[in-house]
Amino acid sequence: MMMLRVGRQRKTSAGFGHQPIDALSRLEKINSATSSARGNSRAPQMDGIAEALGMLDDAVTVLEHVRTDLRLLAEPVIAASAEPDSVTRALFADEYDERRDALARHVVGPQDAAAVLLNQDGQEYGVPVDDALTYRIGRFPMALGPEGLGLPAPAGGFSEMSEVIAVLKAIEGALDKIDRVFTRYSQDKTFLERKLAFLKDSVVSS
Repeated sequence: MMMLRVGRQRKTSAGFGHQPIDALSRLEKINSATSSARGNSRAPQMDGIAEALGMLDDAVTVLEHVRTDLRLLAEPVIAASAEPDSVTRALFADEYDERRDALARHVVGPQDAAAVLLNQDGQEYGVPVDDALTYRIGRFPMALGPEGLGLPAPAGGFSEMSEVIAVLKAIEGALDKIDRVFTRYSQDKTFLERKLAFLKDSVVSS
């Protein structure tokens, strides 16, 4: 199953693809803040949290771009919903399919920090935050199929209005999924940022 890549391609005429993002810059800043703690018992937890924050930063940026691309994807479908002529709707179906394919070609590569979270592995990502607690971050498969965004191909070429309506609902459902994952990852970031700040303070005061 193909997975989506966002944030590593140049912007195309269709509106898909994005300017490069550098999640490593944030990770480097966090690591520099924890470097003074090397040699204390909290260093492994601090390093693990810093790494997870880099992943979450990249994943949140990816989700923001996917949300924008889904709105672009909806444009020809919305136009088709107001078009009574089936031949004209078929043209909108072709446009939707081209944009859908463009979205699918943006694969999250293994070098991307977000790839750890935005993949099809159902296992949660564990972040040890102290000796007795591992914080769990859920994964989201950034794929077109029902296990991910759930964006169907226009099999009938929008010949029937029922297919147009079904595709619109699928796009709405994909946007809802992205919003839920975005909210969860933002909450994960907030928790881990606070936990990292607490650990750094405890190192300084010890």
